[in-house]
Amino acid sequence: MIRRVVKVGGSLLKRKDLAEQIVCWTERQSIAENLFLFGGGDVINSVRQLDEVHCLDVSRLHWLCIDLLDVSFAVASSLLSDWNRIESQQQFRELVKQQPRKMNTIVRCKSFYHREREGSAPGSLANALPWDWRTTTDSLAAQLAMETNARELVLLKSCEVDCRLSHQELARRGIVDAAFPNAAKSIASVTAQRLC
Repeated sequence: MIRRVVKVGGSLLKRKDLAEQIVCWTERQSIAENLFLFGGGDVINSVRQLDEVHCLDVSRLHWLCIDLLDVSFAVASSLLSDWNRIESQQQFRELVKQQPRKMNTIVRCKSFYHREREGSAPGSLANALPWDWRTTTDSLAAQLAMETNARELVLLKSCEVDCRLSHQELARRGIVDAAFPNAAKSIASVTAQRLC
């Protein structure tokens, strides 16, 4: 049994049938423990727009956006209410110790990515990820995959993705964030695809 991290793009949260689409997608995959991280979508984009107008402190905005990802976590938890959830740092530590099990779990970003972890874990990407707009939930999903020893990382997007493109080219085209090529380089299997 493997562990798979699945990042769901925040713009997908506006789809009326999102829960059904995700369940159908999951049923088509090989058996695994699926850890789902949801992006921020319009909530984060509104902060980005404010930054463009006011030129705010990007480091502070980075952590504000991490806090705002709780909105996506709450929405996803409501849509997929029968799925497991990892909400706290303690629950996340327990997950890491366990062998993968066949289940679907929604992971709260702050359960594994928070300021207190800066440099505290060997191999952690806390120092490698820039605290600015170069880091989005794409790179955070890569960190989640690293921290949980996931063999597979899947980025579900709302746009078409050419599977032949390198991570660097995906970043250049704005399909993944700028920090992603470095964040995902040690993960065995990484794919980005459109959620149909």
